[in-house]
Amino acid sequence: STFSKFDWLCWIVTFPLKVAFKYTCPPCERGSVWEIYYPVTLVVAFAWVSLFSYGISKIVQSWGNASGIPLSLFGYILVACGAEIPDTIQSVTVARRGYGSMAV
Repeated sequence: STFSKFDWLCWIVTFPLKVAFKYTCPPCERGSVWEIYYPVTLVVAFAWVSLFSYGISKIVQSWGNASGIPLSLFGYILVACGAEIPDTIQSVTVARRGYGSMAV
């Protein structure tokens, strides 16, 4: 097999989420049988985002309480990472494609 131990670990961790998403979020592309269920997909996707946001906030709260660092500082760090990491990845991707001026 060509899978590394890390690949197997990622598969094991993400498999339950993939199954949960498959059975709770109908694929509502245009022309599909599930197209009329797009409002359901929207609400369920919002529920998933809310659930993950709640989980992340509880984890950050427990880290803050364990370390003694104020929760507001942990919140700022989380927001900064959540906002800047995707922007950095996008800038690097654009620059690698030869559009350096768009990456700035």
